[in-house]
Amino acid sequence: MSPILTSGQAVFSIRHLTTHDGLSQGSCYYILKDSRGFVWMSSQNGLNRFDGSHFAVYRFDEQDSTTIGKGEVRGLVETPQGDLWVGTEECLSQYIRRTNSFRRFYATNAKGQRIPSLQAPFYADDSTVWYGSNYEGVVRLNFRTGRKTSIEPTIKPKFSIALQWIIHQPEQHTLTYLLPSGLVQYDYKTRQSRSFFTGSPADQLVKSSTTVTLPKQQTFQCLFKSRRTGHYCLAGSQGVLEFDQHLTQLVRYHPLPLDRNSYRIASVDEDQQGNWWLGVEGAGLWQYSPHQQKVLQTISPGNGQVTATSLLTNQIARVYVDDLGLVWVNADPFGVDILYPTSRTVSTISDNPFNVSDLNTHPIRGLCEDRQGYLWIGTTDGGIRRYEPRTGIFKAYLADKGVRNQGNVRQITMTRDGRLLVTSLQGLLQYSPEQDRFIELPDPLCKDEDCQYNRGICELPDGHFVLASYGGLFLLNAALKQLSRFDSGNTYFGTLYFDPATSLLYASRRDQDLVVYKYEPGRLSQQYVTLAGYNIMAVHPDPSRHCLWLCSDRGLVQFDPKTRRVLRTYTVHDGLPDDVVYNLLPDKQGIFWLSTNNGLAKFSPDRQVIRPVVATKGREYNSVAALSSRRGIFYFGGVHGLDYFSPELLTSDQAVTPVRIVDFRVNDQPYKNGAVPGETKQITLDYNQRTISISLAALDYYSNGQNQLFYKLSGVNPDWVPLSEGNVVRYANLPPDTYTFQARALDAYGRFTPATHFQILIEPPFWQRWWFWALLLLLLLGTVAFGVNYYDRKELAQQQQLLQNTLATQEDERKRIARDLHDDVGNTLAAAKGILERAQTQVSEPAELANVTHAYSLVDKASSDLRTITHDLMPVEFDKYSLSDVVAQRVDEVNRSGKIYFEFILFGTVRRLTPERELVAYRIIAELMQNAQKHAGTGIAYIQLGYHARELMIEVQTPLGGEPIITQATVTTPAGIGQKNITYRAEYLQAELTIDSNADSYTVVLNIPYDATSTAPDPHSDH
Repeated sequence: MSPILTSGQAVFSIRHLTTHDGLSQGSCYYILKDSRGFVWMSSQNGLNRFDGSHFAVYRFDEQDSTTIGKGEVRGLVETPQGDLWVGTEECLSQYIRRTNSFRRFYATNAKGQRIPSLQAPFYADDSTVWYGSNYEGVVRLNFRTGRKTSIEPTIKPKFSIALQWIIHQPEQHTLTYLLPSGLVQYDYKTRQSRSFFTGSPADQLVKSSTTVTLPKQQTFQCLFKSRRTGHYCLAGSQGVLEFDQHLTQLVRYHPLPLDRNSYRIASVDEDQQGNWWLGVEGAGLWQYSPHQQKVLQTISPGNGQVTATSLLTNQIARVYVDDLGLVWVNADPFGVDILYPTSRTVSTISDNPFNVSDLNTHPIRGLCEDRQGYLWIGTTDGGIRRYEPRTGIFKAYLADKGVRNQGNVRQITMTRDGRLLVTSLQGLLQYSPEQDRFIELPDPLCKDEDCQYNRGICELPDGHFVLASYGGLFLLNAALKQLSRFDSGNTYFGTLYFDPATSLLYASRRDQDLVVYKYEPGRLSQQYVTLAGYNIMAVHPDPSRHCLWLCSDRGLVQFDPKTRRVLRTYTVHDGLPDDVVYNLLPDKQGIFWLSTNNGLAKFSPDRQVIRPVVATKGREYNSVAALSSRRGIFYFGGVHGLDYFSPELLTSDQAVTPVRIVDFRVNDQPYKNGAVPGETKQITLDYNQRTISISLAALDYYSNGQNQLFYKLSGVNPDWVPLSEGNVVRYANLPPDTYTFQARALDAYGRFTPATHFQILIEPPFWQRWWFWALLLLLLLGTVAFGVNYYDRKELAQQQQLLQNTLATQEDERKRIARDLHDDVGNTLAAAKGILERAQTQVSEPAELANVTHAYSLVDKASSDLRTITHDLMPVEFDKYSLSDVVAQRVDEVNRSGKIYFEFILFGTVRRLTPERELVAYRIIAELMQNAQKHAGTGIAYIQLGYHARELMIEVQTPLGGEPIITQATVTTPAGIGQKNITYRAEYLQAELTIDSNADSYTVVLNIPYDATSTAPDPHSDH
């Protein structure tokens, strides 16, 4: 593609950045694009960070030690980790990206006192920064340890000579720097210096591959090193001297057309094609080809007017070429100009308002390319312009050329035989090459003003024409003579499309509908009317999809002419920047480029995806103002002027546009608690920090800050949300949770950028944290356990008291029964026994005597049994005797009178229970001995008392002669009274009761815990 040229030169689109855009001051002598994509610009009033849309300014604050040093910024370098080193008039400042803050380093004297010193960094690595100081010379600072190493104290910054004055080659251990005359290369490893062109006898001799004779002493204004060749280049008053990598030979001499008394090369940088960009004070910016050794372009200010293709001033202090090929120029002292490569952006044709032949800001409507390659540009109120793309020269066709200024051109078209036709408010015009003017064609069938306003014209296959006007349609012959008029009562917009395959003519009526006619030679017959209420502004056939694409005021319509139905309508909800679509141009890749009321858009019919061309956001285009030239250049005209671009080159750009977080606020205050978002993956906030504001920037320098941003927050936004205004996203009163914030944008070419993301952890209050709930649960469980235990203890105490009262009542009842038996029954039996005793002496009959004797023996036995029963009923005095003694005595008594023999076994040290508990234990043993006497078979019964460390073990084993004793464990019927008494008393003792019954024996084991208050050994026990 050949670039569009002005006077034989490429026209670069230029964006101007001044203090009106937020720049702190316009003398930006140092410009750097960092590894994150931000562009940093120095000034005499702080440091500027530019993100493509906004400036962030870092200024000195005497009350804040984390701000940049005081004074004008001098020097700017980046470390591999992304931090910056910035020199100022007073100190050296380290910008710590992670915290978005600065750390200052001052020069000091022998006493350690601070000395204000201008310091300029020129190199930095992982641990050191190299800088020049007007007090210390060249110094290497290890910023991790704080140790300074003096490299050469005599090397001082030469800002009065040049900004680009020193080059560090760490692999060669050399510093190459300018002097007021000549230059020096210093090897700091060997501490050897080589001087050049200083006029000293010690200067090194330089071989020359040219015939140029070099003076022994020269003043150089700029020093730079080619990234492509590694050559040292020194710009001086006679041009640029290009030396080899070792400064031993002059490779090329580049003479430049400089007036040494007026101009000065202030800065040089190299682009990706190897061309040099020279900032020439007093002469603007030059693009120079070192290979061809000629100036390719000269860019200078406009004639008293700042335009989109001119510089702010010709006083250029610094030139910087970034990784995208953009050229950043400090137009001192007004600000920074950005030059865009023509092939990579949507450019606007330069318009000089002081040149009447230029477009003069007239809205564009009507575009056509003739056979000679000229562009014919119609305007709404400024006539017609002819434009030569190769030279950039305009020619105006106004009233003297047959075009009224108020002619309101609607359409310009070229017929198949090369005639140039124009429809306008003044009728139908035809260009006459012989007269170089436009001729108004007669319209005999038009008798009113409406039909004089011609809106569009369409050439038919047979050479006839259809003319659309505000007064209907006209059929014209090949000589453009009006033949007939149709539908004179309606207003036609001017959109006409003829389908030769079906002989159908599609004609749009203004704000009404689309009318379809059948064309037959000499006549039109209406077939149908569709799309009521639509204003159709362009029709594009799509044979591959068998449809028509209609540009309308309601979006892009896909229409099926066969079924006469709308297949789909694309609107802003599908990604269009505006519902008003004016024109459609398809490129070679099948992409449709659409002009709208709010910029251009790219539409992929295959993927059904629409993306706006961000750089054109806000531009209002016009209908019938789109053109694809024979060289593949697309033109779109509108209210703002005429845009052009190469769709293939615009689409092929693969530069990645990062989206960065440029500010983060919590509760509407700057966040300063650690690493800032963008430099860390997670931010942790307290529960009272629930309102956040996030400022975003798409670092897309092609889009003029017009990028559409999208964002979403997990748990809040289910889908991407477009940021309608500004660049700040704000969330208020977020509940505690872990969120993931994501942001992306549409770049200048309508592509989504990669999403940037980070996590936000809002910690809950302590009463919502897991450990609090765990502690609360433990407390609750403890309370419940305490309550249950307290209740159980209370219940147990009540049961114990009830048992104790029951047992006490039983014992009292035993005493009463024993006493009554002794007093009443005993006395009665004694009286009966006395009577029978006397009767034995008085009865003489042997038979009666035998009866009396037998009765006496029965009464005597009853008396004996009564004494035993009353003895058993009476409580044992356990306050005097221990359980073991009482049991031993009871065993002896039973063994003397019973049929079964009990063997008593005692082991362990006797420990006393309370008398009440020992009495209950004794009752259980007595009950078991009584059961044994009733049910035991032959053999020996065993009674064991074992005093263990923590409990008293009682075991009673009874031999059985037949069936086992029935217990609760072996039957489902209710237990007997004796068994119930045993169980009842065991519960009172809090004892563990175990019963084992089989055919041979019946064993009961009782484990009684000691009473803690009565665990002392029995002093009366013999065991």
